[in-house]
Amino acid sequence: MLVLKIIAVAIALFLLFGLMMKLNEYAYKKYSYEFFTETTFGIYMTIYASAYIGYEWYISSLKDEKDILNGIVVMVISFLIFLGTAIYNIQSTKFLFGLVFTIIQAILFIPFCVIGLIVIAFAIAYFSQTKPVYQVNK
Repeated sequence: MLVLKIIAVAIALFLLFGLMMKLNEYAYKKYSYEFFTETTFGIYMTIYASAYIGYEWYISSLKDEKDILNGIVVMVISFLIFLGTAIYNIQSTKFLFGLVFTIIQAILFIPFCVIGLIVIAFAIAYFSQTKPVYQVNK
């Protein structure tokens, strides 16, 4: 059953990627602007990671009765980056088209950003392996 779930997720991601490429072709034909690029993927990874970190920081501070402002500031910065992306998309196209495609962009990038952040975490864990320390003089 696990294999079927993995195959279903892989097929869904493949179809989602195909949808993103079709939407990108349409936007490029209509406005000569691509919504789904490596740069926007990196921006959305930053947005989602900072929003998650800010939220966790806020919840942790609430539980420990510490300063909650740090988490709020990180979430606001994440929102401002998203707002800047939306404004840039709207300036590059028409208002309604840019707004709708920004929302579609934000929704479609979620699964790829989650997978990307997990891959980055595993890569960091793999490349920062701890080595044994030997004590010579006891």
